[in-house]
Amino acid sequence: MGTGQGHRSGRGHQKHGGGCLERRHARIRLASLGTTGREERTVIGFGRDRAAGPVRLGATRRAMARAERLRARGHQDQALTVLEELLAHGVDNPVADALVRLDRAAVLLELDRPEQALTGFDELLARHDPGSLEPGELYIVAFSAGFERAELLAGLGQFSEALAGFARLIELDTRHHVGALVDVLWAAKLRHAAMLGALGHPDQALTAYREVLEHPRGVFDRGPEPEHLILAGLDAATLLAELGRPRQALETYDQLLAEHGGDRAENWQLALARMRRGGLLAALGRTAEAVTGYQELLTRHDDVLTPRARHPGLIDSQRRQVVLETALALGDLFAEHDRVEEALATYATIPNSHAGAPADWLRELAATALRRSSDLLEGLGRHRDALDALDRADKLLLPS
Repeated sequence: MGTGQGHRSGRGHQKHGGGCLERRHARIRLASLGTTGREERTVIGFGRDRAAGPVRLGATRRAMARAERLRARGHQDQALTVLEELLAHGVDNPVADALVRLDRAAVLLELDRPEQALTGFDELLARHDPGSLEPGELYIVAFSAGFERAELLAGLGQFSEALAGFARLIELDTRHHVGALVDVLWAAKLRHAAMLGALGHPDQALTAYREVLEHPRGVFDRGPEPEHLILAGLDAATLLAELGRPRQALETYDQLLAEHGGDRAENWQLALARMRRGGLLAALGRTAEAVTGYQELLTRHDDVLTPRARHPGLIDSQRRQVVLETALALGDLFAEHDRVEEALATYATIPNSHAGAPADWLRELAATALRRSSDLLEGLGRHRDALDALDRADKLLLPS
């Protein structure tokens, strides 16, 4: 029986950066930039002679909009060409130049070219170092680029370099308090704490998480939002559990859920906190409490287990995964304590047929539930039912 620690939280690293915190980045779009005089009306021509000079702001805006449309349609290679043509001709507005470079790095990530994206971030920050800028639009774009660069380094497993990147952003904020960057700043503080943990400095990481959790409320508008507090609490509790301090972890989970878990429509991070809390209770031998905790989670998120949830797109994938893993964990807990009928009933709540092509993890999880059901059915002497469950598990894992 696991402890429910497998699902990645905010401390997990995606393939090439990009934390799970949904940040409201304060990137300045070109549409918001003021222009002086009449905008250039000709759309940028890719065969244009570079000697004609840098691209004016109006044409830059139109080319960037075109690149964005191409990205939305899945034509990343063409979008990259548009952005690189802009940079080849030169952009006569520094904020626009920074934004083009930022978008180019994003497209390179979408094309799974992280090393080139990292070079792009480095070039952007070399031209527009936020440490040498005064607060304003360019500073905001450069600061955001610094965050994305550090995220990418974390995703590539370069934790020391990522730590330095996040630390620099935190230090920059002590010089310039820019309201538009509040969300990015708190995300940087959370990622800084995560890097400390990844580098084997758990006590420093816990101190950093506590600084977020204990930040005075109502300090103008610069305090952490609930989403930041939830992630800080989740990551701190997870780290405490990994350090073999389960009771402190439980206290942290309990405080987190007491402060933020009242709404029935919880997000996936709160569901993950409930799952991990249940796993810790089970590991401590507090089976009845673990069962109650798991069942409360499944009740709060019962929409995931309904036939409606079999259709893709109706349930967000992260919440779906947490809820289904909880159902599997609860079934395992019942089976471990010889509550066979309850285990079978719980395994049966995990959908094993889905419209469209389900994710690999979903098929694996459903197949696991069927196999464990098969073992239990065999033990009850229900051989035909056991073989049927095993057959359905095997069919789930056949190539599509």
